[in-house]
Amino acid sequence: MAATSARARAAARKRKLREAMEILKLLGFGPRQTNEVAAYTFLALLDLVPNVPWSAASNPLRGITPIIMHWHWCARMEQSHGQRS
Repeated sequence: MAATSARARAAARKRKLREAMEILKLLGFGPRQTNEVAAYTFLALLDLVPNVPWSAASNPLRGITPIIMHWHWCARMEQSHGQRS
């Protein structure tokens, strides 16, 4: 069961990253600004994690350190849940 939820979280993360990259492309950004790192940054700026819908996006005041911490937190959560399986 835990392995299934870990797979579901990983799939949600990949899906959200693909969607973020597509949005960046639609906004007119080039290849260097539509990669995975740019997508993570975009999602952090919107305060979104993989299982949160786009409609829940917000606009928190966030610098580079909180952006990095945001995605480290998401990665730790994913790893800790995966280790329980």
